Amino acid sequence: MKEIRCPFCGRENTRGKYCMFCGNPLAGGKAVSEDKETAQSQRWDPETAYARSKGRLVAFAVVVVIAVVIVSVIYGTQMPALLNRNLAFSAPLGTPGATGLEEMTATLKEAGLKPVGNHYQFGDSIYQQFESSSIMGEKTSYSVAKVEKGNRIMVSHAFTEDKKKFYTINNPGPVFGRLLEQLTNEFGKPVIQGAENYYYWTRKKDILALYYGYDNVIWLSFYAETAGASV
Repeated sequence: MKEIRCPFCGRENTRGKYCMFCGNPLAGGKAVSEDKETAQSQRWDPETAYARSKGRLVAFAVVVVIAVVIVSVIYGTQMPALLNRNLAFSAPLGTPGATGLEEMTATLKEAGLKPVGNHYQFGDSIYQQFESSSIMGEKTSYSVAKVEKGNRIMVSHAFTEDKKKFYTINNPGPVFGRLLEQLTNEFGKPVIQGAENYYYWTRKKDILALYYGYDNVIWLSFYAETAGASV
């Protein structure tokens, strides 16, 4: 009697309309070759089938592991930089979300800045000065927080280049260059405002600006529009 190979599981059957191994119909199954070598090569071998399926699982697992490693490397090296592009200008660079000088002062103190004396008022604005500190690895001459009545808060950090040379935004000194490089790495490429002679970065309505003032003084200033700023 000719043996019929089950079209579903591949095992050989000698009789019946249904596979005695898997129960599926044998209709459409092909007769097993009478040639012994061909028959042997075509015969379903559970150990061979298991080895092949195991090999496929191992290969699949290796591919998955490689993919996970690649994704992890990309996430570890690229994502922090991309996420930083969306971060707010947190203290000591600025005080986003603050609406009053007392709140700004507390936030800057937590970031390591030390107030100098009491706050003072000039015109419609109120100020609080801070001692020299280190901002982005550069020593400041001093810092100041300011609240303009009704609409804006500001934090400014003053740095000084070598007084023996004259620097401008078109001919920047080393301190300005280092600050610009760090800020670009942290917040991305800045907008260059030629008319006002400064570089700036934005986060929603907040602005962080880097520019030269007078006598080689560099200003790193944070501006935030806020309704009902309290003086």
